[in-house]
Amino acid sequence: MAADLFQALRTAHSGLLANQQALDAVARNVSNASTPGYSRRIVNLEQRTLAGFGAGVQFGTLTRNLDQGLLASARLESGRQQASSAVSDFLTRVQDVFGQAESDTSLAHKLTEFQGAAESLALAPQDALSQRQFVQAAQDAAGSLRQASATFQSLRQEADGRIGACIDEINGLLQSIVDLNNAIVRNGSVGQDVVDLEDTRDLKLDRLAELIDIRVVERGSGGEVVVFSAAGRTLVDGNAVQLSHTPAATIDASMDHASGSLDGIWIGEKVTGKDLTGEIRSGELAGLIQTRDQTLPNLQASLDELAVRLRDTVNGVHNRSSAFPGPATMGGSRSFTDPTSQTITFDGNDDTAVVLFDADGNEVAQTTVRTLLGSPGPMSITGLRSALNGALGGALGASLSDDGRLVLSATQPGLTLALRDQASGARGAAAQDAGIAFDADGDGAADQNASGFSAFFGLNDFFIDRQVTDGCSGVSASIAVRADIAASPDLTASGAVQWDASRAPAGAYSLASGDDSGIQQLTSALSAATTISAAGRLPATTASLAEYAATFIGDASTQADTASAEASSRAEMAAALKSKSDAVRGVNLDEELSSLMLYEQAYTASARVVKAVQDMFTALEQALA
Repeated sequence: MAADLFQALRTAHSGLLANQQALDAVARNVSNASTPGYSRRIVNLEQRTLAGFGAGVQFGTLTRNLDQGLLASARLESGRQQASSAVSDFLTRVQDVFGQAESDTSLAHKLTEFQGAAESLALAPQDALSQRQFVQAAQDAAGSLRQASATFQSLRQEADGRIGACIDEINGLLQSIVDLNNAIVRNGSVGQDVVDLEDTRDLKLDRLAELIDIRVVERGSGGEVVVFSAAGRTLVDGNAVQLSHTPAATIDASMDHASGSLDGIWIGEKVTGKDLTGEIRSGELAGLIQTRDQTLPNLQASLDELAVRLRDTVNGVHNRSSAFPGPATMGGSRSFTDPTSQTITFDGNDDTAVVLFDADGNEVAQTTVRTLLGSPGPMSITGLRSALNGALGGALGASLSDDGRLVLSATQPGLTLALRDQASGARGAAAQDAGIAFDADGDGAADQNASGFSAFFGLNDFFIDRQVTDGCSGVSASIAVRADIAASPDLTASGAVQWDASRAPAGAYSLASGDDSGIQQLTSALSAATTISAAGRLPATTASLAEYAATFIGDASTQADTASAEASSRAEMAAALKSKSDAVRGVNLDEELSSLMLYEQAYTASARVVKAVQDMFTALEQALA
C-alpha cells in the first residue's frame, strides 16, 4: 500500500515539475513576443516509464516552430533587396550631381551655353569681352565633365571601401556562427536548452544573407549548420573560411577588377580559382560590386565619349583656324615615343603651308611642308623636325620636347606663325584639311589616318588633356582649356589664314582682325549632328553634343528611377516574406493564453493529487498508531 502511495506521489510530483517548466516556457514566449528574431518555444511533454509502467511525465526538449523553406526564401529576397538598395543609393547620388537636363547647372546646359558663347563671339570675333565669355563657357563645360568624372571615381572608391567593410563583417559573422554551432552541439549533447542559441544563430544568418547570397543546411541531429555560398563555396563547415579584400587607396577610370588593378574577393588564399567576385549574385556585396564594376564605369564610358567628341570637334576646327595676329609658338599635344622610326605621309596632293606674319597680319615669309621635304612622304618625325627647323631664312624653329612633342616657333621678334592645309601648289584654292597617314610602329603600313596637319600634331588645340591619354578612357577627368588661351582669350582662333590674290606681286597669305570664318565653322560644328560611338549603356548615335549630354543625363536619371523602384519592390517582397515567416515562428498571445490555462490546470491537478496522497499517508499513520 505504501509503495503504491509513493509511486503516486512521485507521479504527481513529476506533473508539478513538468508543468512548472511548461509555465516558464509560456512566460518566456509572452515576455519576448516583440523581440526581433525570437522564435516561439514549443513545450514537449513526454511520458515517463519505470520498469515498463507509467511513472508520470517529464519535460522534453524545447523546440522552435519554423518553416525552413519560408525562412530561406525570406533570406534570399532580403539579399536581393540589399543589392538593389546599394545600387539605388549610388545612382541617386549621381542624379543629385547631374540634376535634370533642363537645369541651369546640368552638363547639357553648360554645353548649350558654350555653343551660345561661340555664336556671340562669331558676331564680334575681336571683342575682348566676347572672347573672355567664350573661354569661360568652355572652362565651365570642361569643369563639369571633370567634376562628373571625379564624382564617379569617388563613388567607385567608396563602393570599394564598403566592399572591404562588408568582408570584415562577413568574417565576423562566419566565426560567430561557428562558435554558436559548437555551443549548440555541446549543450544539446548533455540535454541543455539550445533554442536561445539557435535564435541567435538565425539572426547571424539573417544578417549574413543581407550581405552575401548563402545557402544553409542543417547537418545531422546535433543542430550544427553548414553554410555555402550560392555558387557552392563552403563558408562554414566545422570551421569558418575567411574572405579577404584589399580596398584601393585611390581609383581612376582605368582601374577595374578584370585587369587586376582592383582587388578581388578571395576565399582563403589569393590564388587562381578562389576569387568570388564574379560569383556573388545578391546581398549588399553584389550591389556594391555591380556599382563599382558596371554601373559607374558604364556612366564613365559615356561621359568620356562625350568629352572626346567635344575635344575633337572643337580642336578639329581650332587647328585649321588662327587667332589674330596669331601665336609666336605652337606646341603640339601628340607625344611620339619613337620619332626616328614613326612616320607620316600626305594623302594625294595634300600639303600644308607654313606662314609667318607681322603684327598687322601681313605675310612675311611662307613655304610648304612638301617643299621642304621634296615629297609627300613617308617622312620620320625627326626628319620633319629637321626640315622645318631653320626654314624661311632661319625665321622658323622646330624642335621635339623631352616627351616627343613637336614645337614650332617664329624665331624673329614681332613675327607670328600660322598653318593652312591646301592642295599642293594651289595656294589660291579653298583651304582643305590635309589627309595624314601615320605609321606608329615603323612597319611601313598606316596605323592611323588623320585629317589636318595641325590637328594631327595638336599644334593649335583649344582643349587639351592635362594628363595625356590615348582613346576615350579618362578624357573627361583631364579635359581643360589650353593654359595660354585660358590666360589670354585673344589667342582663340576665330579666323583663318586666307589667300589674297590682290596683293602684289602675285598674291599673298593674310590674317584679318575681323575674320570670323573659324568661329563660324565652330558654331556650325557644335550645333551639327555628329557620329557618336556606343559607350557604356548608350548605343551609337548621331546627335549634337548638347543632345547627347541630355541623353546621357536622362539615362542616368532613368537608371536611378529604375533602381529605386526595384529596391522598393524588393523591400515590399522581403517584408512580406519576413512577415509570413514571423507569423509561423513568432508568438501568438491567444495561443499562449490558452496554453497557460492548460498548464495551470494540469499543475493544479497534480497539486491536488499530492494533497490527496498526503491525506492518505496521514490516515495510514493514524490507523497504524
